[in-house]
Amino acid sequence: MKRLCLDKLLGLFLFIVGVSHATCVSFFYGDNPPVELLYSSDIVVLEPEHVDRELLKGIETYNRKSKVLGYISIGEVEKHRIDKTDLKWILGKNRNWDSYIADIRNPSYRKYLLQRIKKIYQKGFDGVFLDTIDSYQRIFDQKEDRLSYEKGLVSFIKNLKESFPDKVIAINRGFEIYNKIKDYIDLFVIENLFTYYSPTTKQFKTIPEKERSYILKLLQEIKKNTDVVVIEYVKPEEKEKAYKLIEKIEKLGFIPFVSNYNLSIIGYNRCTPEPRRILLLYNSDYLDINDPVFSYIHRNFQLFAEYFGLIPEFRDVNSPLPEGYIADRYYAIVSWVSDVPEPANFHRWILDKINQGIKVVFIDSFGFPPEEKYLKPLGIKVYPAKDKNWKLKKGKWFEIEPLPSEKNFSIYPENGNPIFLYKNNHNQTYVPASITQWGGYALEGTYLRNINYDFYVINPFEFVKNALKIDRKIPIPDTTTESGRRILYVHIDGDGFNQKSIVNIKKYTYASEVIEKEIIEKFQIPHSVSIIEGEIAPWGAYPNQNHEKLEKIARDLLLKENVEPASHSFSHPFNWYGLYNSQGVGESNYNLKIKNYRFSLKREIEGSTEYIKNRILEGKKGVKLFFWTGDCIIPMDALKLTYKVGLYNINGGDTTITTEKPFLSLISPLGINKGKYFQLYAQIQNDNVYTENFAVPYRYKKVIETFKLTDKNYRLKPIDIYYHFFSGSLPSSLKALKEVYSWALSQEVIPVYTSDYTKIAFDLKTTTIRKEGSDTFTIKNNGSLRTIRFEDIVDIDIKQSKGVAGYRHIKGRTYVSLDGTGEYKVKLGKGDNNFHLVSSNARVMKVETRENRYSILLKGYLPVEAVFFMKDTCKIKTTLENAKTVKIGANKIQITFKEKEAKIDAVCR
Repeated sequence: MKRLCLDKLLGLFLFIVGVSHATCVSFFYGDNPPVELLYSSDIVVLEPEHVDRELLKGIETYNRKSKVLGYISIGEVEKHRIDKTDLKWILGKNRNWDSYIADIRNPSYRKYLLQRIKKIYQKGFDGVFLDTIDSYQRIFDQKEDRLSYEKGLVSFIKNLKESFPDKVIAINRGFEIYNKIKDYIDLFVIENLFTYYSPTTKQFKTIPEKERSYILKLLQEIKKNTDVVVIEYVKPEEKEKAYKLIEKIEKLGFIPFVSNYNLSIIGYNRCTPEPRRILLLYNSDYLDINDPVFSYIHRNFQLFAEYFGLIPEFRDVNSPLPEGYIADRYYAIVSWVSDVPEPANFHRWILDKINQGIKVVFIDSFGFPPEEKYLKPLGIKVYPAKDKNWKLKKGKWFEIEPLPSEKNFSIYPENGNPIFLYKNNHNQTYVPASITQWGGYALEGTYLRNINYDFYVINPFEFVKNALKIDRKIPIPDTTTESGRRILYVHIDGDGFNQKSIVNIKKYTYASEVIEKEIIEKFQIPHSVSIIEGEIAPWGAYPNQNHEKLEKIARDLLLKENVEPASHSFSHPFNWYGLYNSQGVGESNYNLKIKNYRFSLKREIEGSTEYIKNRILEGKKGVKLFFWTGDCIIPMDALKLTYKVGLYNINGGDTTITTEKPFLSLISPLGINKGKYFQLYAQIQNDNVYTENFAVPYRYKKVIETFKLTDKNYRLKPIDIYYHFFSGSLPSSLKALKEVYSWALSQEVIPVYTSDYTKIAFDLKTTTIRKEGSDTFTIKNNGSLRTIRFEDIVDIDIKQSKGVAGYRHIKGRTYVSLDGTGEYKVKLGKGDNNFHLVSSNARVMKVETRENRYSILLKGYLPVEAVFFMKDTCKIKTTLENAKTVKIGANKIQITFKEKEAKIDAVCR
């Protein structure tokens, strides 16, 4: 934003009318605007050139809470635009900002501005923030010149509102013209009510009382009719000062926003979210392909960060690391690199982030030499060892004991809590793993060891919890549970749709028919089913098969009520990077061989989706899912394309933990970000993996062990029944499949579609949490993720909360059930807790609580059943006559319905 000199601020006028009662307004002009701003604030102003359409209309942000306004300077032209500027527009120069003051009266300049605003709206912005309105005051001294310019401003703003009546217009100052535009603008913004920044001295100064009083009188009049936003500036780390300014501004009845001078941090207001991102550092020099999917930090650390609610973001240490203040969004940094290109610079960077309050963890190595000049600032002593015969004296290992140490030096954290401590014959101490004040470290051989499989030397859950100082009283967004029950979803890859079956050969020809009749029709839970176009289409890989029959089977199957369609590509790539890098030229084993076909991401993803939607489904259903194929290790461009065409994506990962191999490393993280795009993994692996490429067809039954082990000490995964059509080709594989279904449905589960689960997983990244006092939290998201978890037994004050249906204690933790509104207040404490949901097989759509009345709307894919906590002082009623109610213990009742949607009302004395 441009600022006027204080001597130009006088002689102002007033302003009325605004956006309906915004609570929080934020401004962010930096690169890569954080998506959390789109949920935490009511209105966000962004620099359009730093925003792409995907941020505002992408899959992750499909239900954002904020109105997003695009910044545009109308009184000045920025220096980087001057080459494309008609010099006839220019009236003078603003030397403080190295920009040029433009003439709004010039028709060609107005046309230029409108064209820019149209492009802003095409990106998905909800309005514009008009800046530098008062810049003309710098050059016009004559009253008639000012009046002429103000007439041009009024005309432009009126025309803008008339051209885009549904768009929000916010202005920065513009007091003189207010009376003439009051019906055309929606929000008034003013900077520097208490302090201002001097570009010449680079210091913050206090605004004189006389000048502030004058402006206050004007703003108090404005406040009677519209929202007024006051922006103040502080150094980014000055949180205490920021919140004191916020209190001052709020006492005056204005909306506060405090940020750094460049507006490049999330900033401070009453909606500022807690930082939840965690920066994961890896070194691409040690990877065959520069993709974090191959890194140890992805495979062996990310899972635990996600469990505690942190959002992973990968960064290659060979690329520039984020400079400046980043503690507004990053909670922690984890470095798993053996070395870095510039150790001294990396060390400086690390110290800077620690000083900002960011937790830091090192795994395997510090990344810089273990020398005094590097370790002393971290509070770690280092000195030569008199002998290398180290013996473990303290430490409890988890899956495997640590490697014997033969280091020729000793390190010891002065104020740390050692995890492993060694002594040598000279009573020297070596601590290769420790919790520290700033985080922790686990050097080579103390976090992970590989002997055919990866084994954890220390308990990674405890290490992450202690090193990152996880607060057990802070809510954690959870992707495994909903309505107090474990999530269950089914997704079927299209492979083997056309495979001949020997199951009841008099009745069935193809495996797809068996799956349709013996599984999907008999188990009436949601199924997400994909098709490989090149496997069944006449122009595919098998030109001599019965395409008409296969396409009819596909049509009948995908149109079933409990089936949602998905694409499993056109040619089923086995090696995505191989095909992408070669563009299909000269590669013979990377996909199905289809005559005259040359690999194309567009054909694989968008083309196959259109085939299913138009030819198979004949437009009767949409397609919103894409299931990755083959190795599922995909280039970012492939992932980006799914976002562009509006498809949720899934597959990849290697969760295969069993009683035979009960190793924690065989549980994959939720998925992986490539740039700003997220690939969701299959949460449990498929039949092909368990049966060793179908060599032992009945062995898919072992997936039940995986379901159990991923819900043993920690609930890490939902139940994902994931298989291929070829499981319908043999009696043994079909038998295993039926046993898997029967076991899953015997558990307390909530069945959902795969698209529901992908939205839940994506919503993990957009959920914002704001702590208010010691016991209350404001939470916002898309409304898809409907469970938060406390890593402790707590009670929830349902009556004082908002959007909370109930809670349940499971394995020493508390799972809180939210509704689908995406806006919640969670208050700890029993309070007047008379009635709440314990568990249900249906999703909570809406909760209303007022005085002693409670109303919960449930909607699922099966006849609704629910368990409620209810005191004897309460009475319930439902809108359905055939509801069956059974008391199942002290203060608990179970209600079952024949319908898939039910509303339950309770009145308590």
